[in-house]
Amino acid sequence: MNTRLARTLPTVTAMLVLLVGGWIGWQVTLGFKAFTWESYRRLQVEREPRAVPDIPLQTHQGEHWQLSAAAGKLRLVNFIYTRCPTLCRTSGSFYARLVDAIEQRGWDDRIQLISISLQPMYDNPVRLRAFRQRYQQRDNDLWLTTRATNRRDHRQLLKAYGVVSIPDPWGGIQHNDALHLIDTSGRLVRILDNDLDRLLNKLAPRVQERVALAFD
Repeated sequence: MNTRLARTLPTVTAMLVLLVGGWIGWQVTLGFKAFTWESYRRLQVEREPRAVPDIPLQTHQGEHWQLSAAAGKLRLVNFIYTRCPTLCRTSGSFYARLVDAIEQRGWDDRIQLISISLQPMYDNPVRLRAFRQRYQQRDNDLWLTTRATNRRDHRQLLKAYGVVSIPDPWGGIQHNDALHLIDTSGRLVRILDNDLDRLLNKLAPRVQERVALAFD
């Protein structure tokens, strides 16, 4: 190897490493826009909406229910567990406020709210009902608290929604606190925050679109 080549080879190699590393970084972060799992899954869903499995669930009323039962409606799904001392309390309170806002706007026949338990073996219908009643006293079907009825279905749900569920040292669960918007055809199209005003603003055009289609 001549001296000139020996001097330039490390520089060329370094440039190649940087280029390859940059390309990998671009792919992994979706164009350097997502640097956490939460931001990655949100951006991925926004770019490529995907169908979610129509897995049988058991409600707080002890009845069997599936996502397809609300076909034609917008569906908002979150994940909770009844023993949760922190995030789930916020989520329960938020859903109660959202129920009121939806009813006030006359959207209750166009939207379905679903909470899915992260501890389905513990959260039986009695505990799911008590959790719901803690925040929403009125007995209606607008908000359902539910669970998968077996571990396989539970794992499939978490995978489909991209939800991370990690046990913590105190017997609780660290998990994503977000709303998953399912469109009228059963696709996960957005992952949103618990911000009531912003959420209602995002829902409004979708609700109005459905009303317009109904009168075509």
